[in-house]
Amino acid sequence: MCNLRCSANLPIEPSWMKLRGQLIQEEKKMTFPPFEMMDAALAAEGNIWAGYRKDRDAWFPEDLKAKHGPEHTSKNIYFAGCTASYVEQDIGIASVRLLDEAGVDFTYLGEKENCCATPMLVAGHWDLFVETMKKNIAAVKEAGADTVISSCPACDMMWRNVYPQWAKKVGIEYNITAKHYSEIVADKIHAGEFAFPENKREPVTVTWHDSCHIGRVSGVYEPPRDLIKAIPNVNFVEMASNRDCGKCCGSVLTLLKEPDVAADLGKTRVDEAIEAGADKVLALCPCCEFQLRVSVE
Repeated sequence: MCNLRCSANLPIEPSWMKLRGQLIQEEKKMTFPPFEMMDAALAAEGNIWAGYRKDRDAWFPEDLKAKHGPEHTSKNIYFAGCTASYVEQDIGIASVRLLDEAGVDFTYLGEKENCCATPMLVAGHWDLFVETMKKNIAAVKEAGADTVISSCPACDMMWRNVYPQWAKKVGIEYNITAKHYSEIVADKIHAGEFAFPENKREPVTVTWHDSCHIGRVSGVYEPPRDLIKAIPNVNFVEMASNRDCGKCCGSVLTLLKEPDVAADLGKTRVDEAIEAGADKVLALCPCCEFQLRVSVE
């Protein structure tokens, strides 16, 4: 928000990123303890949740492996990310099933997929970030793909905005297009190539939480709304704070051991949803989903 709203047009986020990199890379300081643990897990197993690499693809639906698994060749790759692979697996499952139902051809890297390395970038551990980025880019190219489809907003941010910059910085040819699955499916809906089937569920009113990374960073605001509005028996309402004015859920503070502050921020967002008349609040980001659930509880 500061980056967009600064009255002096100062580069707020790039500045603190540069300062943190200086502290870690040049002055050899340690970053927040959770990021140090993530560093160790990523270096050992390729993910930030300390899950075994052999289990990274355990979530992938068995009935879709022949059509979209690692053995399938496609120009599109679905990139699940760490949290959908190890924690909030329902996100990954729902994403690939939706893409499949929409007639999207894609493949999946399986155990060759690594963390997108967002935590290492923001923690100032740039050496491990670059190493991981190189592995991911190489894996996509080896698969013969040129488009990465993500569900996680942080992963999307990396493939869409950060990887191209850093690839140029370290001398790697990139030529990869990044898309969020909501953009892909929304295009299918607008083209008349996909429609959600009718259902007999009770009508429900929902609202949408614009996650920071997919919104203010990547500018993807309308496609998720288009998907929601296309679902039968779903009434969509906006919260007062939306799009580039949307409020953060606070989840990063839970990660940094400030859960009480994070809960207050999350409650503010939930209260907005209630004021808008929504029965449910929807979000793309697994961390946002977690924080909003905790705040409700």
